[in-house]
Order: sequence, then structure tokens, then C-alpha cells
Amino acid sequence: MVCKLCNNKIGKEKYRIGKGCICGHCYELQPSVIKKSIRHMKANNIEKLSEIITSAKSKPWGGFLNFMLCKDSIRINDWEIKLSDISAVKFGFKPLCEVGKDNQVYGDIFVQIGVGRVACIIEDVIGREELIYSISGKNIYYKRPKNLNILETLINQTIQKGICDTDYIKERMCAKNKAGAQDKTKKSQEEEARKNSRNRKKSDEKTFSLDSAKEMYGVVTPFTEAQLKKKYRELVKKHHPDQGGTALMFSKVQSAYEILLKSVAA
Repeated sequence: MVCKLCNNKIGKEKYRIGKGCICGHCYELQPSVIKKSIRHMKANNIEKLSEIITSAKSKPWGGFLNFMLCKDSIRINDWEIKLSDISAVKFGFKPLCEVGKDNQVYGDIFVQIGVGRVACIIEDVIGREELIYSISGKNIYYKRPKNLNILETLINQTIQKGICDTDYIKERMCAKNKAGAQDKTKKSQEEEARKNSRNRKKSDEKTFSLDSAKEMYGVVTPFTEAQLKKKYRELVKKHHPDQGGTALMFSKVQSAYEILLKSVAA
């Protein structure tokens, strides 16, 4: 039997490919990602991919798990491919086992890369994660990390635009991270404002005595809920910020109403 790559006679060590076999020497020369899928590849595809895929040498600037972005290429584990040779990128998830938490599963995150010049897809695992899943009918959906979704979208946009370096991806990711940080700061400020408002309300309730609340509303014990509501409407109309009142006085009217409501005659 002759090796489909070097045309030399195959000895004891042989590896089956899509059509025929290759010798052990040719097999060992292949990048790890080709070795994983070699049984389904034809000899001419193996030869072309061997020229396109190289050992990982470029310095990465970012990425996700073992999927790293370099200046004009992508590094995955121990191999590398130029961005100009990629036609599409898609991330996926293969569950391995459930974890103790509800609706969470542990498994492999993998990437599928379309290689335009060879018209084939190569696949490799980039790491393991715990993902939340949901079931709808017969389908199972896995909630992928947000950064992974952004990365997939930006890489494919770059490829579609015919850009051969990752500067566009870096710029867009920086912009998204900045917007995310601003949104996070805004939410944090809003939460802090709500917290301060609740604390002020609790403080007002503590400092407001029943007597001072009755004095504000001009009621004496016993009083009915109808009397209290009538006076409440008058004070709200007078002290509402939209009617020229202050937020502090309006808050005191609210706090006093809650205190008096607990003392309404049965």
C-alpha cells in the first residue's frame, strides 16, 4: 500500500484518511487540528491545509479561552491560521455532564472554521465551561458567554468586509467594553440613588413621631381613613415638586401618611 501524501510504501504504521491511507511519518508532520479530523479528509485537502495551518507563534492581544486573536491571524491551542484564509467562524458547545446546580451543564466549547481556499471546515476544542441551558419542546438551548457571541459576530463581520487584520475587531470590542462600562456605572448610580432614597425614607419614618405626623396633617385621635386621605390629597397638591413644592417636603408628607395610616380608627 502506498501513502497518499508522499507516495512511498507504507510500513506497519498507517493512518486511514477519507480515501486511502497515509504513512506514520506524514501523519506526524500534520498540525494537531488536522490529525483530529484526518479520517474524514482527502489527501489533496490535507496537503493544502498543511500549507495554511502553521505552529502558533504570533503574539495574541485578546480572545476567549484558547481562541486567541493576533495581528493578522487566529491562534487556537498550538496552531495558527491567517485571517485572510478564513471564510467563516462559528462557536458551539458539546455537553459532557450535568453539574450540581439547576439547569447547568459542563462541557467543551469548540470552534468551527471555514477555510475558503480548501472549501472545508476544521474544528477544535478551545476550552471547557459551565453553561446554563433551557429546554423548549424537543430543543435544548445553551446560554453562551456574551463575549463569545460578540467575538463571533465581529470576526465574521471582519471577514465579510475583506479585512485581513484584527484591528477592526479590537476597535469594536474596545467600543463595546467602554459602552458596557458606562452602562454598568449608570446602573450602579441608579441603584445607589434608589438605595439612598430607601434609606432616607426609613430615616424619615424613624425620626417622624406619631405626634409630629398628626401635627403635619392637622388631625387628632381618633381619625378615620377617609379624613386622612382627604388631608393627604391636600398636602400632596401643595407640596408636590411639580406644583412648586420640594422633594424633601413631599417625602415627609408620604412618610407621615404611612405612620398615620397605622393609627387609623377601626
